[in-house]
Amino acid sequence: MRNHVRSNVRLAGAAALALAQLAVIACDKMPLTAPQSSTLTVTSNALVLPINGSTEVSAFVAESGGTPVQNGTAVRFTTTLGRVDPVDAQTRNGMAITTFYAGDVSGVADIRATSGSIAAGTPAAGAAPANGVQISIGAAAVDTVTLRANPSFVPSRGGTVELIAGVLGAGGRAVSGVPVTFTTTEGTLSANRVTSDEAGEARTSLTTERTATVTASAGTKSSTAVTVTRRDPPPVPTVTLAATAGATTVGVGQLWSFTASVAGTDANTLPQRFKWNFGDDSEAVTNGNTITHVYTTPTVRRVVTVEVTMSNGETISAVTEIITGVF
Repeated sequence: MRNHVRSNVRLAGAAALALAQLAVIACDKMPLTAPQSSTLTVTSNALVLPINGSTEVSAFVAESGGTPVQNGTAVRFTTTLGRVDPVDAQTRNGMAITTFYAGDVSGVADIRATSGSIAAGTPAAGAAPANGVQISIGAAAVDTVTLRANPSFVPSRGGTVELIAGVLGAGGRAVSGVPVTFTTTEGTLSANRVTSDEAGEARTSLTTERTATVTASAGTKSSTAVTVTRRDPPPVPTVTLAATAGATTVGVGQLWSFTASVAGTDANTLPQRFKWNFGDDSEAVTNGNTITHVYTTPTVRRVVTVEVTMSNGETISAVTEIITGVF
């Protein structure tokens, strides 16, 4: 009987030892998670990514006193768009690190991290997730689209200009890998849809013979319209001189009237001064385009000239011939 009791005691002790060993093994296999009072902060090297871009995402886990949790604390990362690798990471000096891969779909990725009961909550509409970050991808990252033309005009016979669209995210940061659509009211584009480069620029060419209005858009954003102007050559001023004979007066002579008509002017080429040469060794200067002159020699051919000084300093001239009457 006594031996039977001793045997049962030994069996119970062995069983207890085995259970304790199993508990130790189970504990070794269970991941180490953050204590209840811990805090978890997620950061990303980039908050804007092009299509198929990637960035490092870090989660810092600290105990209530602010000290890093024990090395090897397990952290799980999740994302609503793209993927993270690795999904499960362990802390070193409180920091767990993964890589986010954006993939080929534009949108906003909510990336969260959890460790044990330190889990992400549900964010308010438009807010970043608790214990997480938001990364804008591709077209979703576009905040502003700019557009410029180089040069901003074509000659009257038509020509080609380069259109440069700038794709910018928050803070004016260039966004690459985003499709940009160009539109024009006149002419033809070498490409209507161009992907922004590493500098956030998309370029195409416009060939037109008329003044054109062009725009560029990316995602939900559009540029301010830019006008490419057809630049006509400046007008070439000309002048014609008309002469009208008046009555003859015996002993006095004959009165003639002259009118200088200037055409082809603009705001930069207005007539300012008229210099008249009447062909009889007499001259006159006026601000107006008309003048009269009395000839005292009858039946003589005279060559009359007017020289017009324009507001830009250039001069033009005209000539006419007259024959004085009998008096």
